[in-house]
Amino acid sequence: MAGLGSGDAQLVAKRIVLLAVIAVLSACSASPESVLDDYAQRVARVLNVELDAEQSLDPLPKLRIQDNHIEVHATQINLLDFLRLSSCELSRVIGQRNSSLGKLALPSQRLHMERDFLLLGPVCVQQLAQTQPELAETLASALVAKRAERMDSWWNAWFTGHEWQSLISPATQPVPIAPASADNLDIALQVFDYLLQQGKRWQGQQFDYDDTEMELQQQQWLLSEAIGQWLQSQRLLTRVNNQVAELLEYRTNVKSLCLVGRSTPAADILNNVFYKYYAGVLQPYMSRVDRFGTAIMLDLNAVRTLVPVPDAYLTWLQQVSVERDKLTRSHQRHVKAWQGILSQCGLMPNGANGASHLSDN
Repeated sequence: MAGLGSGDAQLVAKRIVLLAVIAVLSACSASPESVLDDYAQRVARVLNVELDAEQSLDPLPKLRIQDNHIEVHATQINLLDFLRLSSCELSRVIGQRNSSLGKLALPSQRLHMERDFLLLGPVCVQQLAQTQPELAETLASALVAKRAERMDSWWNAWFTGHEWQSLISPATQPVPIAPASADNLDIALQVFDYLLQQGKRWQGQQFDYDDTEMELQQQQWLLSEAIGQWLQSQRLLTRVNNQVAELLEYRTNVKSLCLVGRSTPAADILNNVFYKYYAGVLQPYMSRVDRFGTAIMLDLNAVRTLVPVPDAYLTWLQQVSVERDKLTRSHQRHVKAWQGILSQCGLMPNGANGASHLSDN
């Protein structure tokens, strides 16, 4: 195909934008499954090849809360010692923790009590040092143990609650084709920014934080379901990438769509499908899912620098990484297949705007 002049390149660019807008607007209200299936079906019809609709979806990684818990030792302060602590504000915290409600507290609420113990404990030790030195020593030992396990308590608050379970559960819908004004993916990443900053402060024994702010952040996780949505979208994209690549490879290598580099009516229709559905819908969606994947994998691994995580988390994270690698490989195959058939038909875009749609980066 001859090189495009500046005027032709502008027309191509405008065509891409117009077709993309039309396709995205029509896809906004449709489910990701139906949009991706429509794309594959269109390619199959143009190529006159039967689509392998029976490609199975691999099961998604799962992580049970009970397997993600880190055991934290209880503070050994008996009833008599507790009564002797009545002159300290710490006694309120210990009483709250040992109450029936305290024993049933959610993981985040238990962290709030741990925070209060760590902040009020040193003051109480100083108050008791002169009048009750043995009790002060017992309390000081308890504080040493709690500081040693502070990151385990922090981990449990974030990664064993129903908010985390909702965030990663695969029992959810894929990422929507068109992002909402408050994008769940962005919200989940913002919460990770908060928790990582908090975790670094706890690692440095800076325990103070606002209860309400932390609870609001965790509520965002509960509502977003972002990691589960991302995993669902990765799986769907992996399948459609491989389905369409298989079709394109067949008509390139086995039953050529074009001969001697000349376009055909079918090839022209396929070119329209490329611009309207691949460049207009699939690629923007893929890019959005992939950007979130890059960011969330960094965050999920960053947690490991703060606390020795449970083996179950490491296993789950490895499974998530495998799913991400599958998507990358399928995308590279998909792009290469489009490059092959468009080149065979003399339709390979060689302007900056067109070529960018066939990058496998």
